[in-house]
Formats: sequence, structure tokens, C-alpha cells
Amino acid sequence: MNKKSNKFGVKSVVAGVLSAAIITAVPLYAYAAERRKGDVDNDGKITVKDAYAALRHSSRVSFISQDNFPYADMNDDGVITLADCIEIQRIVMGMNDEPTLVVPQQLTLQCGDRTDLDVKTVNNNNGNVTYSYIIDGAISNDGTGEPVLMLTNMGKIKAHHPGTSTVTVKTSTGLTAKCTVTVVNETTTKTVSVAGNNLRITKKLMTRNDCYNDEDDYNIQGIVVHSTATPGVSASQWYSMWNLSYKNGETDREVCVHAFLDDTGVYQYLPFEEVGWHVGGAANRSHIGFEICEPSGFYYSGNVISGYDVYAQQGYFDKIWTNATVFCAYLCREYNLSVDNIISHREANQLGLGTAHGDPDHWFKLHGKTMNDFRASVSALLRSSSGVSVSDEEYIEGLPNIYDDEQSVFESFGEVPQYDMFDVWGDNSRSLR
Repeated sequence: MNKKSNKFGVKSVVAGVLSAAIITAVPLYAYAAERRKGDVDNDGKITVKDAYAALRHSSRVSFISQDNFPYADMNDDGVITLADCIEIQRIVMGMNDEPTLVVPQQLTLQCGDRTDLDVKTVNNNNGNVTYSYIIDGAISNDGTGEPVLMLTNMGKIKAHHPGTSTVTVKTSTGLTAKCTVTVVNETTTKTVSVAGNNLRITKKLMTRNDCYNDEDDYNIQGIVVHSTATPGVSASQWYSMWNLSYKNGETDREVCVHAFLDDTGVYQYLPFEEVGWHVGGAANRSHIGFEICEPSGFYYSGNVISGYDVYAQQGYFDKIWTNATVFCAYLCREYNLSVDNIISHREANQLGLGTAHGDPDHWFKLHGKTMNDFRASVSALLRSSSGVSVSDEEYIEGLPNIYDDEQSVFESFGEVPQYDMFDVWGDNSRSLR
């Protein structure tokens, strides 16, 4: 594993394009944050309830308060009539002639989520309009000093760290709307099933890691398969070892991989659409990278495996082979990737996309396997009649949602192991600033 980054400055405004559209019904959306004509009950939305209140007033069944009266008097003639009721109902049905910017009024996101707020315009008859996001700059409540929200280089709003922040959306035609976003940091799990094989993916993002705190996203074009060259360290143990920040002087390991995998499942530590620091070359900006954990019971002499009992390790190897191929089948289906674009770190180096590592080919060959075999296995899974199914993501109950490794379900490792990927491959990549 190796890291190379190309930093972008933090942005607060990004331009986009909204297509012209007539939306026939938007009854549950919040409109511009400033109170608008038609919002009779002042709840931030224009709904059938507002039209009904105006109708009851016009029929003298009940009366609208003095403060709310101007918002029911749609034509400002000093009285509320059936015409005002009809105009409010036209807004509810998206039939009024006034252009309106529509965003969710409130939104809750998980750390690492990306969104464009599902921005829409109603009755935009002026062709395409540009829009911009302005984030209020609220700081997270987790003590990291990081913002709650940030804009990525791909123009998406990233749910960055826990807390609450407000986004103002503005259009080139003068419309504005606000959305209050609450970000939470939960541990979640889901199950991927392919051809009768179930794989659990547990997600707990390394939000302290400097790679996570970069805003760089990328267009996913492939997958790099690594192995750790660190015998006996499981997928969950890497969390406490790498959820640290060079910026705060906590570690010299400026690396991060999207996921680790062992015989128990996958532990996702970085959003898949975010640039990883895992291969030390151009593949960081084109490929998802994940590490297969190597078993205990052997050691490294330089970059050569020594004392490895193939027979004793076959059961573990078979399990990680299944888990890794299922994982790649899931990623291929999820991101429309070609099996041909699954490569090892060794192959990435041969293609000029990464540093001179030999993993995982150096380990696979001990069990008579190659990356061609690996790709063939993934391809066979994708051809399975059962396809790829994914369960709904669920929160793991009872776990702390703060940065407290002592309370975390993820194992604390303690000292750096005697053998690790940096020493084995000799690239001195513990610190690549």
C-alpha cells in the first residue's frame, strides 16, 4: 500500500445546472426558506392545508389571523376570496406561473454520504439556470475541528463530520432556499449475497484519517486488490491503527484504503467514491483499493514469505478467496465495472499505476492461484442466475458513535507489528508528505 495525493483547496460554492421542468405535484417539499405567499399556517410548506384554511376564511367558516392574512391574500386586494384559494391550490399542484426553487427543508445524512440536495425548480420557463451551494461553515461536535459539511471537487455536498449545518442554494435567477442538514456517525452493516455466498460489510469510516478529511472524489474505473503483508492482523484491527491524523501529530501513516477483508467479512473504512491513498500512483484516482488480511503462523524475510504451511492455511485462504471475489462482484455490479479492470497492486505497478509491490500475487501463488483465476471467479459469480443482492443497511445498536477506540467494537491493536506492508515492500511509505 502506498499513498500519493493531489490536494484541492476547500471550496464553499460550486456551480451546477438545473434543467427546465414543469413539476406537476410537489406537495411534501419545503420551499424557499423566506416565507412565501400561500404558506398560510407558516409551517415552511405550501400544502392543501393552506388552501383549505383560505377556503374556510372566504366562506366565513373560520378566520385567518392578522399575521397570516397577507400570505393568504394572493393578489393583495385586501380580501380573501375563492380566487386566492385556487391560486394556493395551483402552487400545491405545481401549476402556478411563478418559478420556485425546491429543496428538502431538513435532511439527515451519515458521515461520508454525498448529496446534491435533490434541487428542483418548479415552473422554470427561462431555460437552464445555474445554481450554487453556500455552506455556513459549522464545525463538528466531535472535537476534530472539521466542518460538518464540505463540497467535494466533484460538486457534491459531503456529510463530513457529526453536527448540524445549513446549506443555502441560490440560482442565477435570484431564487434562494435553505436546507438544514444533520450529520451522524453510526456503525452500519449490510449483507451482500451472490450465488449462495453471503458477505457481511460493516462500515465505520476512519473520519480522523487525513485521507478521509480530503475533499477529493473520483470517477471509479476499477479495483486494486492488495494483501497486507502483516501476518495475523485482522480486518477490524486496522481501524485503531489507522484512524489517526498526521495533521494532529498522531501518526506518520498517511495511508488509507477503502476496505479491509478477512475470513469474517469486509470492514469499510473510506467511502468508495472518495480518493484513497493505497497504491502510490495514478490508480488512487481511478480505482477502489481493498486489503486482504493475511493469516498468522508465518513471517517475512525481506519481501519473501517464510515458514508458510499451505496445507494448514488452505481453509483460511479458501474463505478469503470467496469473500474477496464476492466483494468484487458486488463492486462491479454497483459501479458498472468491468472484471478486466480488477488488478492487483503488482499489476498496477506493471501498468505504471502504482509503486513496486508484489501483493497479493506473491501470496496467491502459494495456493496455486493467479489474478487471472481471481478475475475468472468474479466473472463466474456475475454470471450466476441468482445475481447480486444487497440487504438494507442497518445501524448496529448499542455502539458508541464517538471517536473512542476503547469503547469501539473494532479491536485495539497496540504496538505496530514486527512485519508490515511498508517494511516488506521497502518503499518507506509510512510518511509520504
